[in-house]
Amino acid sequence: MLAQLEPRLDPEYYVFTSHAEAGYGDRSELTPVASLNEPEGLTLIVPRALAQAHGLDGARPFQRITLKVHSDLMAIGLTAAVAQALAAAEIPANMMAGTFHDQVFVPADEGERALQILQALADSAR
Repeated sequence: MLAQLEPRLDPEYYVFTSHAEAGYGDRSELTPVASLNEPEGLTLIVPRALAQAHGLDGARPFQRITLKVHSDLMAIGLTAAVAQALAAAEIPANMMAGTFHDQVFVPADEGERALQILQALADSAR
């Protein structure tokens, strides 16, 4: 799977926001790209510009790298290999798995470097 990784960097900046009283479907005006319901509230990953337009402060901006390889949710080791490669370069990685592709959110100022590292990981697997 690593050889077919095909990482793609989304030029959009995203922020992680938390909404204590929200449930799934709430705050749809923010057009979240991902969400997670936690005991403390609903975490939404939203475009930074929309968060700012709605008066929300997100911590630091992130960029999303989509791994274009069709990754099965039962695949073993893909997340670990990606996280390990980025950790070796001291780049934080927030991984999310979708039905078809994995997404990696990295600090926006590390997006290009993270993309290069993941491309090198794919190249080394070929």
